[in-house]
Amino acid sequence: MKAIALGLLFLSLGAEPFVPPKSPYIPAKTVPASTNQKCDWGTVVAVDAALSQLRVKAPDGQVTFQVSAQAPVIGADGKSVGTVAGLNPGTKVRVYYVVDDGAKVQEVDLCASDLECPLP
Repeated sequence: MKAIALGLLFLSLGAEPFVPPKSPYIPAKTVPASTNQKCDWGTVVAVDAALSQLRVKAPDGQVTFQVSAQAPVIGADGKSVGTVAGLNPGTKVRVYYVVDDGAKVQEVDLCASDLECPLP
């Protein structure tokens, strides 16, 4: 009974229900968002299959990600368009990753426009 009374009190005071904050970046297309997920975007500098690395020139400088060369690359329609090994230098990408003993890639998306991946 007390819980109902408190609920009615909050409603009468105009309290709004909790709404989780929106992601500060465009959500990934195939990987669910998590509290640990981060996102960077920029142009591909190089893919080094031997070292399992993807290097991207981001607005804040070059970032080196840990990734399998066979990890899928996702197009604007949400479908796989190839693998990381097929990325060419200069390709604009958005990289979703988690930091766990390095920046480990969860998803790589091609940028459909400059608005999706604004560069300085």
